[in-house]
Amino acid sequence: MTTERKVFGTDKKTPEVAEAVGRIRQFRATPTAVARDIRSYVAAQDQGLIQVSQSIVGDMRLAPAVPHEEAPDLGLDFSTPESSCDGYRAILLERKSVPIIDWDDRSGLVTHLWSVLADEPDGLSISEMNTELINFVRWGKMSVPDRAVQKLQHTLNIAKCFTDGHRPDYFQDLFSTRLRPAMTLDAALLAMHDVYIRGIHMEERSADLRPDGLSLLFYGDQSEAHIEEMRCLVETVTGRPASGHTAMAEAFAKAHPEA
Repeated sequence: MTTERKVFGTDKKTPEVAEAVGRIRQFRATPTAVARDIRSYVAAQDQGLIQVSQSIVGDMRLAPAVPHEEAPDLGLDFSTPESSCDGYRAILLERKSVPIIDWDDRSGLVTHLWSVLADEPDGLSISEMNTELINFVRWGKMSVPDRAVQKLQHTLNIAKCFTDGHRPDYFQDLFSTRLRPAMTLDAALLAMHDVYIRGIHMEERSADLRPDGLSLLFYGDQSEAHIEEMRCLVETVTGRPASGHTAMAEAFAKAHPEA
């Protein structure tokens, strides 16, 4: 859980709220401290000093209770696969604070985690998974920030890729609950893409979800198999046929304007 620095932008903050936010930011939570912090957050929210929000992809955010401001204009352009890819990446990063790790590193990280979990019959906690992935990045000298690794693991959690032995779910307990994979590696990678697309769609309803642009974002290519996969995911997320924008479709349209 992260907090925006803007939470301290109001002169109405209380020492209790500041202490709670600082402790959570430093990730030194204990059951007693968490309970006290929650009471501080609720009190501050009741007094109209802060507002708390959480999205399908991203962190819980604390911010001053100020009138709603329009999201910054990202200059989104969905006219080409390349510009669409840039737009989707900007929506996730700027609006959701979710960086997209390149496919080779992303798939490598999830593959490693599934391999480790296969050797852990009792499973791992979310905190242990994060530590395992961060160590893997460092050992492999990968250029992936710790924060991006934590977001990747969080996305797997949102996608309900884990089970506590009873059912797949989104788990908020970071330390005690031991989890195992609830699906295969390939299914987990696909489920992550579904979560990312849902995040884009929910944040920017006007975004043209182009299968070719999404294929570039997630795989770095425009292979037919990947474009078809993206088409299926878009139709699942939106409940309607995906945009017909592909390089092949656009070439056909230009060659046959009467069609």
